[in-house]
Amino acid sequence: MSTLLALSMLLAACQDQGASASSAAETPAVPAAVPVDPPVSGYAASLKAPLAAYDLSSKQAASLWTAMRLLRISCMQKKGYTEYVGQDMEPVDEAEASSNDAFKQPAGPWGYLGAETAAQRGFLNSVIDNKKLTKVDLPETTLTASRACYDDASAKLTRPTAGADLVRQLTQAASINTERDSRVVAARETWRGCMAKEGFQTAHPQELVEKQWRARPDDPPAGDEIQAARTDEKCTRSSGLARIYFPVEWAYQRALIDQNLQVLTEYQKQVQARLAEAARIAATGASS
Repeated sequence: MSTLLALSMLLAACQDQGASASSAAETPAVPAAVPVDPPVSGYAASLKAPLAAYDLSSKQAASLWTAMRLLRISCMQKKGYTEYVGQDMEPVDEAEASSNDAFKQPAGPWGYLGAETAAQRGFLNSVIDNKKLTKVDLPETTLTASRACYDDASAKLTRPTAGADLVRQLTQAASINTERDSRVVAARETWRGCMAKEGFQTAHPQELVEKQWRARPDDPPAGDEIQAARTDEKCTRSSGLARIYFPVEWAYQRALIDQNLQVLTEYQKQVQARLAEAARIAATGASS
């Protein structure tokens, strides 16, 4: 399993516990927001966002994944699979998981961030994970036992579903509110006019992100993609789109947090307890 896939699975892993956050994500009153210089990327912005305090960073997700792997190996050893050392669960380097974060998501509904990134990377939104999937050659009985051990480890360390679902829904609600906010709509219209003057008939920055510029994701960007990215970055700066987009989004997030503070605080405590347990397992071993 590739590193990025492993982390994605951990970040999304959950079991339905019957909780719904739809009522918790009701649209708050339009909050005040002051334009600021935007972060270096969309990913960097997500780390600064108020709801980031209730979510996992790449490093924290890697820490949980590492602890789950250790628990899985210990479980298998206790079952008598003495040759099992986690062959079907790739190790994750916590430092590597956080590397190159500044280059992730330069483009999005906020426009494009980073002139140098635009000139070099185009609309490639994340660092390509070039690791090959590990070939797993284990007997079916071993794989079955391993999956059961994984379920046990996941139950101990995976984030509580209700809280994770709430954070996801609040994040989505803030994004939707931001898209509709008159301040963002006005800046995006200025961005659209700038792009049109440069020959790009694009109504929304996200259209450029979702366009299939290359035959394969890891192909180098061609001239038309680079030109579009550079123009997007130029118009993002001149329109002030990113300068208002993120403050508005964060303001909506803070309002939604205030509406759900008690539940979020309890969820945050549960996540911190799991991270502390993961750190303990990494330091002392899964059997201690």
